[in-house]
Order: sequence, then C-alpha cells, then structure tokens
Amino acid sequence: MARTRAEMEDNIVPACESRRLSGESTARILAFIEEAQHVKSEKDLKRLFHRRVKRLIPHPMAACGISAKGKPGWQSLINIGFPEDRLRDVLARHLASAYRRAEIQAASPAAQTLNGAAAEKAWSPHHTEAMGAHGTSNVIIRGLPDIGGEYSSFFCLAQCREAMTEEHAYLMDLITPHLHRALLRTLGDKACGCRLQDSLTAREQEILYAMCAGRTNKEIAGLLGISDNTVRNHVQRIYKKLGATNRAMAVMKAREFGG
Repeated sequence: MARTRAEMEDNIVPACESRRLSGESTARILAFIEEAQHVKSEKDLKRLFHRRVKRLIPHPMAACGISAKGKPGWQSLINIGFPEDRLRDVLARHLASAYRRAEIQAASPAAQTLNGAAAEKAWSPHHTEAMGAHGTSNVIIRGLPDIGGEYSSFFCLAQCREAMTEEHAYLMDLITPHLHRALLRTLGDKACGCRLQDSLTAREQEILYAMCAGRTNKEIAGLLGISDNTVRNHVQRIYKKLGATNRAMAVMKAREFGG
C-alpha cells in the first residue's frame, strides 16, 4: 500500500525508538503533561517536580537551569532539594564550561545516568568527582537545546530511590521537552532570549518542539493523549504559519526563527 505524504514526511526526521509503557506510567505521564502546561512560576515548577516528576522517577533532590551559548556559568538555576553547598560545589567543578556541558547533555540521544561511582563517558570527570565527594549517587541528567540553539536547559535528579535503568532514562527523555517549556515560562521567554513565533499557540509550540526532537505524528499523539488526526491538523497549521511545505522545512525555519 502506498504511503501517505504525511507518513513519508515523518521519515524525514529520524524518530526515537518506540517503547511500551505500563498503563500506570502512561497515566502518570499524561497527568504530568497536563500540569506542566500550567506552570508559570518557580513555585509552580517546584510543585510539578514534587507532585508529578517524583511519581515517575522518585527522587529527593533536583536542579534545573538555563545556560547561554558562549557564556560561562548558568544564566539561571533553580534548586529543588539539593543542599546548597553540594550544589555549589558540583557546579563550581565545571562552571567555566557550563554551556558546553549542557550542550553535550542536550545533544545526547538519551538521558545520562550515574549509579554509585559508575558514570557514562559523556559525563565530565570533574562533575563525577564532585558528585562522589558528596556521596551523591543514582543520578539522572538530561538537557534540551532551545529551538534557536542559543540556550540549553539542564535537568538533574539525584539520590533516586533505585539505580537508574533504561526505563528511567526513557521516561526522562519523554518528560524533558515539557520540563524545558515549563522552565522557560518560569524564567520568562524574554529573559531566556527565546523568540518563538507569537502566532503559534502553546499546543503548536509543544508539537513543534516534539517535531524538532524527531518525534513522529504517531509518537506525539501517544505522548499528548490526542488522536493522530488532531496532531496532523496541528502540524498543517504549523506549516502554514511558518511558511513551510514539509516537516524538514518546518524544523529548519523553527531553528531560524528561534535564534
């Protein structure tokens, strides 16, 4: 059977491997997404971590922030449970290359983990050393570059209840785009230098981020709990507003407009 144009366009941007989630995990993700849409302040963001993220990946400590390309250090950082001295020490060990570290983590195809003293090669040795010095383990970290590529977000969960597995990494990959948008709203798009097209609705921006991350229409529909046809309609409106004729062009224009 011949493929539709939409199906062929989905193959232009490589998609992440699909995995099956339990009904309980799916319900928790949908509840997380719903609440993430309403985050507008630091208080809202911390509540999202306490109420929703902890139910997906139980953890007592978290931190997130934004780093600007070419600038040392973090432009903004939000601490959610880390002892201040521990957080300062961990950041001080790799402060001068904060953006580069965030960029590497954001470009990674999957979340990175540290269980005990064992860390993935992508981690900074100094970062790993700082974590170990404070007895911090069972860590999962993920970032996301903004559409314009000038800023990268950074999300870290630590002292998780159990060692991080591939399933935890997959859950972190699923929720990071929503955490990214929630963080930008918390800090203020103007302060972050984020210039998404004003003509796009919040849902269209959300879907555009997923498109830029390589998600297919079917994956986006499953993640957002909406139908394939609804996603396809949103995608067509995004094309029209961005002046794009296909998925690859929409992603390209999104990156240009966001810069």
